[in-house]
Amino acid sequence: MKRAALLLLALWAAPTTSALADECDVMVAKLVSEQGVRFERRTASGYIHLKHPLVESAVIDCSRPVGGPSLSMSFDGAFPSAAFFDLLSQAGAVVMSKPVTIVRQSSQRCHRTALKDSDELAQIRAGGLQIECQSFTRDGGGTIISIFQERKP
Repeated sequence: MKRAALLLLALWAAPTTSALADECDVMVAKLVSEQGVRFERRTASGYIHLKHPLVESAVIDCSRPVGGPSLSMSFDGAFPSAAFFDLLSQAGAVVMSKPVTIVRQSSQRCHRTALKDSDELAQIRAGGLQIECQSFTRDGGGTIISIFQERKP
């Protein structure tokens, strides 16, 4: 009985995972054509690694059947350029299906908050998004910004 329940659960989840993979393929194609990102690789677990000269790393996590895909980008320094935030905002708008302005304003606010925090971390909820940041000036600085659909507490 337990095995049958697991099989049923796997069959039920498969279309969702496949649909999410198709959705992510469309997102990546749009980012490649519109933002000049380059597809690097897709892992078996659903992480899509992208390349762009403005970012140290860019990853779309398509492994999340609940909550949809997420986006993370990192910058080698404490103070990312306006062009970095342009790319992050455009990519975030594609992945999250949210307005560019919401993604940009929330990401910049998260970044500023993390720089001021003694733990170098911040979390912002706005416009249906949850944005998590780590930004620091020590050792030459660094910035990581991750964008998710807002998780309800």
